[in-house]
Amino acid sequence: MGVYKLSNGSRVDDLLIISGGLSASADRDWVTKNINRAAKLSDGQKLYIYHSEELSARNTEGSLDKKVLGTIAGSDPAMLVNINTASQKELESLVGIGPVYAQSIIEHRPYSNLEELLSKKIIPQKTYEKIKNEISLY
Repeated sequence: MGVYKLSNGSRVDDLLIISGGLSASADRDWVTKNINRAAKLSDGQKLYIYHSEELSARNTEGSLDKKVLGTIAGSDPAMLVNINTASQKELESLVGIGPVYAQSIIEHRPYSNLEELLSKKIIPQKTYEKIKNEISLY
């Protein structure tokens, strides 16, 4: 845990190496499914690796309970929608996101930064502007 300085072009895997790697209690299955270790890092990017016990708090649909995630991430329980883990229903709760955009967001996972929704042409700029303050990565 901490702030690490890496050179331009560094990747998530470089960050994991310099930080000492995954802890014994990290949820390695979640990391494999949700973290693109080859993704390039951007300045100020935050990477959060879940502890295996944190992910055991799931709701009946199998997605993470937003109140638990709010506590884990230290953010408001009104919680941002995590585009890397949200269900289609959760994505569709965002203004301007219907079934087609939600499915496209899911199909192009994982994301290493929010702007990939634009660079990969997943959603239009106008829609992104509406939801950018309601979404997160981790």
